[in-house]
Amino acid sequence: MADTPIANTHQYEAWNGYEGRHWADHQARYDALNDPVNAPLLDAAALRAPRTRSWTSAAATAA
Repeated sequence: MADTPIANTHQYEAWNGYEGRHWADHQARYDALNDPVNAPLLDAAALRAPRTRSWTSAAATAA
């Protein structure tokens, strides 16, 4: 696989640094905070739970 240039280096550095570790360490907390709005947002985006793909793939396909 060829190296792909990083389009957003600031986000890459944040996600792969303290901020990413913090989010991963507190995933349950963020899931609980976001859960009440997930269904309405996904309904508005007309996304359905994928059977064989990730949510990211489903969202990219819908876009």
